[in-house]
Amino acid sequence: MKYFHINYVARTNWFAEILKRFHNTEHSDWPSEYALGLNTKFEIVEPLRLDINGIVAELDQDFRKNQGNIDKCIAERGEVARAYALNQDLAFRTVAALECFITAGIATWDIALAFTVRLCRNLNRQMDGRTVERELKASGVNLSWLDLHEKLRNFHLHEGSIWIAVEVSSDDPRSYRLIILRRNTKDLSNAEDWIAWDELEKLYQGLREGLMGLQGWLLKQIP
Repeated sequence: MKYFHINYVARTNWFAEILKRFHNTEHSDWPSEYALGLNTKFEIVEPLRLDINGIVAELDQDFRKNQGNIDKCIAERGEVARAYALNQDLAFRTVAALECFITAGIATWDIALAFTVRLCRNLNRQMDGRTVERELKASGVNLSWLDLHEKLRNFHLHEGSIWIAVEVSSDDPRSYRLIILRRNTKDLSNAEDWIAWDELEKLYQGLREGLMGLQGWLLKQIP
């Protein structure tokens, strides 16, 4: 078999300063696979976020073009709404992009914790992920977004799929919000069953702030 590799390098080298400091110590067991995996995962999240924003613009254009049909489907929260017959290619692209974004976002922080735990063990500090998060909070790193992280984990993407709906957020002028459902619920009466895209999008900023806080914390752990 003849083959070749594809070279791609994350444009934000999150661990560069940590690696430099680590190599100046007596320790040599650098968890390279986790470091490279973390860089790649975080790099993936941004284009996925941009893809979804592009899809949201397509959805908005479709809804405006077909407002008459949309109006026949609308129901108040707690009531059962009718399903709008969206173009199926656009519908599945929307679900696929959302699932990829959620999965990549969750995995990025999980890998960040796995990397940190292994690096700390190499520095003779026995820690687990929860301990790392507690120490980060104690040092002043904002991890309030982890509530969103846990909510998304509870959407059970490995056991099923997400569903999508749309909120009419304003009638004049008409505007819409993309809603992600954890199950095929008949109404939106339970706020734990759904999340809006503009709230979900905050996961990216939370990840960015969390990783930068983690970087600073790790640099302090290396003698």
